[in-house]
Amino acid sequence: MNREEIPRLLALDKTLYDTWTVYGEILDADPSGPEAAAVDRFADALLADSDFILCCGHWQFMKKLITWSAARDRQDFLKTLAPVVWEFYSGRLHELRAHIEPYMPPKRELPKESVPAIIDFRYKTLAAKRTADALCEKRVWLPKGTEACQYSLFHDKKEHWFSTSAERFESDPRMVTARKRFETDTCLIYDFLWGDDRIESPALHSFLVRYDGHRLTRSEIAELITAVACQRAGAIHWDMTANVDGKYTKIDPFPHEANCPANREIFTLLYILKKCGYMEDVLNLLPRLPREIPLLLMCLDVPAIRERVESHLRIPGLKAAYDMALAPKKCTLKEQLKLVEFGRANPEFQELLAFTLNRYGYYSYNNYQPVVDWFCREYAPFSMAHGADILCFLTSRADLLDTARVMLEHGPETRFGTAGFSNAGFSNIQEYLTRCVTGYLAMTGSPELDEWLAFLKGKKWREESSAKIKLFDFVEALRRQTG
Repeated sequence: MNREEIPRLLALDKTLYDTWTVYGEILDADPSGPEAAAVDRFADALLADSDFILCCGHWQFMKKLITWSAARDRQDFLKTLAPVVWEFYSGRLHELRAHIEPYMPPKRELPKESVPAIIDFRYKTLAAKRTADALCEKRVWLPKGTEACQYSLFHDKKEHWFSTSAERFESDPRMVTARKRFETDTCLIYDFLWGDDRIESPALHSFLVRYDGHRLTRSEIAELITAVACQRAGAIHWDMTANVDGKYTKIDPFPHEANCPANREIFTLLYILKKCGYMEDVLNLLPRLPREIPLLLMCLDVPAIRERVESHLRIPGLKAAYDMALAPKKCTLKEQLKLVEFGRANPEFQELLAFTLNRYGYYSYNNYQPVVDWFCREYAPFSMAHGADILCFLTSRADLLDTARVMLEHGPETRFGTAGFSNAGFSNIQEYLTRCVTGYLAMTGSPELDEWLAFLKGKKWREESSAKIKLFDFVEALRRQTG
């Protein structure tokens, strides 16, 4: 990179995640290399750019700036100690943050009527010997057997459930208001601005930091959904291996668009719009929105929304099928077969579903960065990998799914790596993908099916995990159906 390229780089659309991928790659340059001076000028230009400030919503990118500054100033030190370790343990980190913070917008003052957004709530008798009371400034313990209020917060994921006594919760006006807004879908957009690092989508972040409290128009909603949904996350690669000539070998990686964190933000946005009372507007806008939005709305466990989407798409039985596929439990064999038949009877639905799954990867189960945030009550059925049952819809057309197509090409010993956030979501649902693939082979009468089944039964742990989701019964039933 040279000085002349800086204006072009600064002119890139900063609401697109791809732009930040490019910027991050530049800041990964060798601080002792020939481009160091140009990268230095680029970093300073970024900090002076107002669009950068308004679109940079995640701390990871700011860490790159800090690491670059650290590497510039302490090259000899960094040769012997990993930068990320030094960042966390060196006093220099505070100096570097202090250098960057003047360029960042001040933490905005939220209006007095704003309260932290609750995303789930329940009463529960505590079973632990003692539990910390979340609403007490000083440490207070709730004893075993306490009938407690438990709640989850949008901006704070240190714990799934925060606990407090029912009396303390009900005497806190702020929490009572938060619960009422949660239950009546009357939240303020400001309620979702508590905390710093929650929104990583640059398009969504830039909207939230500019938000001034007005009621959104339908045109604004349509523009926002389109901007967030149409982001690309860059060329993220699956780490996959296959048995090639008796040796496990990495398959050439290929790019795909479903990754964390960028594309998951469309689910966050749809959730925020629902909780803030905009869902009727969203449903009325469906003819103007990207074609995948109706099926993304079906991920919300809300009967009224699913009924409206079914009517919009004109697919009879769609709501009942999704109620079955995205139930908060594993599907029974009978239910799996019903989903297969529903998919086969609706080929256009299969094509649209495959597009959304390839695009957003929301059938995956990532413990670290869920695509669909199952801490939210409306998305709770996606916990424990239950969302992967949606793959049953594609059994007769498994070749439409990118991951399944690679498995079909390379055989039963194809597997995902377990390292890295982007791989974890797929390796965790390997058996669900295998069920989809073997079901497809059964329905097409492929002679390769016996090889797949023999491999699965050849290792006890794979056989047991496959049996838990009824894979062998599923395949046998499809074999009988297709003769």
